[in-house]
Amino acid sequence: MTVMNQRADKGGFQFGLGETLALIAAACYAGVNVFLKPVSGTIDPFVGSLVRLLPLLVIISVMAIVVRPVAANPKSEFFIGGKILGLLVFGGTMSFLVGNSLLFSALNLAGVAIATAAVQAGSVLGGVFISWAFLKERPTNQQLVGAGIIVIGLVFMASPGFLNAELDFTVISGILVAMISGFCYTISNAASRAAQRKPGRSILTLLVSNAAGATALFITIWGLHANPFAEFAKLPAEHLGAVLIAGLVNAVALASVTLSVRYTTVTKSVMITSLSIAFGALFGVLFFEEILQPLVLLGLGLVLLGVIVGQLSAKKKPVQADFETEVDLVADPTK
Repeated sequence: MTVMNQRADKGGFQFGLGETLALIAAACYAGVNVFLKPVSGTIDPFVGSLVRLLPLLVIISVMAIVVRPVAANPKSEFFIGGKILGLLVFGGTMSFLVGNSLLFSALNLAGVAIATAAVQAGSVLGGVFISWAFLKERPTNQQLVGAGIIVIGLVFMASPGFLNAELDFTVISGILVAMISGFCYTISNAASRAAQRKPGRSILTLLVSNAAGATALFITIWGLHANPFAEFAKLPAEHLGAVLIAGLVNAVALASVTLSVRYTTVTKSVMITSLSIAFGALFGVLFFEEILQPLVLLGLGLVLLGVIVGQLSAKKKPVQADFETEVDLVADPTK
């Protein structure tokens, strides 16, 4: 006999665990920049990217050894498998190596204000596209509208850069490169979402994707410099504490955004993490006495509005589900 259960979506503002983790990630990403601002320009950007990954790699490696996740057991039904492993390696490489490389180029081409906003725009639009086309999770109408509002807000937030630079081929190229960079970052989120559709895979997902990114970065540093270890030695001794703290904060950010896509869609996650640019502006005012221009404030408001709109859902009629479906939903929170 089938046991029936009534479920209904009451609609309204939806903000659960996945969304909360994405918000934490947004704040932490902005916090990383606060700690690294004093050493900006003093170290190789690839070295800096790798150093920020090391704390999470150490922590998650120890956890994997102690916990022995079921996803690492080939005899388990939750074994992660070669296909997912390859997807995570690809996602980690695209994010930490390709995405970062493109971002560094975009910063030189378009400047900090424009490139930073364009990266977020590329991430939001990329999240919508990947969710819809590859993960088969069609964004709601509210999410599509919210994503559009966020992108418009990001244009206003980039206004200081547009006022100080001519919109020539170089700047336009920088915008496109930055948006592609944001898309690359989203690929890693999508890979993490796909990997965590079965329970027990979160630790291995974090380990594999970040280890792949770290390995790709180390090989790149080795290719760019005859002695990569000498580049690490160039880290300013007086700033080692700030670099270490930035790495720990970055670990929280990476872990939070990876876990967020276990509980919510990539679309919702990237929309919320776009608030990192808003947190960055807020931290600039609080810690560096920066003054926000009116257009930037307007952009901040629009980004926040877009995120809020994206969390709204239409009210749906109650649907019936049998007991077996309910068990599946509990076992796999991503469905």
